[in-house]
Amino acid sequence: MRQEDIFGTAIYTYTRAQAIEDGVLTDMTDWAREVGFVCPVAVTASVWSDINDISEQSSQDPRGRAHDLLWMARCAAKKTEPGENVIRFALDLPTSRTWRRHDFHGAHERTYKAVAGPGDTGELVITIMQLNED
Repeated sequence: MRQEDIFGTAIYTYTRAQAIEDGVLTDMTDWAREVGFVCPVAVTASVWSDINDISEQSSQDPRGRAHDLLWMARCAAKKTEPGENVIRFALDLPTSRTWRRHDFHGAHERTYKAVAGPGDTGELVITIMQLNED
């Protein structure tokens, strides 16, 4: 049974491609392939903001931070059971907000989730987001 048979024709759809074009998602596919992902990967705007929110005291750059995020997501994905479509993973990701706290014992650890699901044409895609995002 098709989705249209159950719910009727969709009035409006917002595609992943549109979300990337609008900046709601940032395509990380090329960088994600470098750490072993074989399907398209994107991050939400808030995760992209975390990647780019670097304190002046830090020697990090957005490219390196993105690599760390993708690497940790890939490591967590390797440990999942078949059929599991949501994984949680943590990494040290200091932001200008956590640097201001002057509490360097765990203040930088951030937890994210990676959600696997269908893309615009039904292909497998992964979206990395904050825990409170859907």
